[in-house]
Amino acid sequence: MENHLTQYATITAAFGLRMSYNSSHASLEIRDVPKDHKGVIEAMLKEIEHFDDTTTYVDGVASFCVAAYIDDMPNPIPERARLNVLHALGIMKDDLFIHQVLMLQKNNRSWHRSEKPGECSYFGETCTHRGIKPDPERKGRISHRQPNEYHAINSKDLIAREQLVTPNLELVFKGIPEERITSAKATIAIDKFDLKSFGKLPVEDRIKFVSELQGML
Repeated sequence: MENHLTQYATITAAFGLRMSYNSSHASLEIRDVPKDHKGVIEAMLKEIEHFDDTTTYVDGVASFCVAAYIDDMPNPIPERARLNVLHALGIMKDDLFIHQVLMLQKNNRSWHRSEKPGECSYFGETCTHRGIKPDPERKGRISHRQPNEYHAINSKDLIAREQLVTPNLELVFKGIPEERITSAKATIAIDKFDLKSFGKLPVEDRIKFVSELQGML
């Protein structure tokens, strides 16, 4: 079963997990988990099994660099070389993970589908009742849709997928030790920003984008 851990490689590495890269499947596996974190990690893995595989090229390269092992053997790539690559990818600065980058990766990898329209086959009310039971700590993420408006039938007569940062994924993200992260400004490619596409987004998605943009400045 796919665990989609590769698309969260930098988050789990920043959290402090030691992972092994499986070259036969081009995927990551958790090598060992501290006893006090075992429950939340196992729960997170079960949640992200239901996410779409949204792994990017950057995720794939980063997974090589954060893996402590490759095919159960110690990673042969020198640690300094791996850190240099993570710096070049814009994931780290001064040997620390950039908080804003990890936050965007957490949000942008959290797409999932449903087997029924107007319901969530995998996450139930955690997904569909966000507007009714919003998380006050997640500014810019509150939905004003009604429960039956989630996973609606889209223009292609398909059940629309939804973006949801699941509770245990959020706990792992919040559990990243402060001494492993830093804040850094990011360069926004304004010349590549498509204003027409932005104008077509639902209001909640526009609010979300602006919120994330503010966090990067």
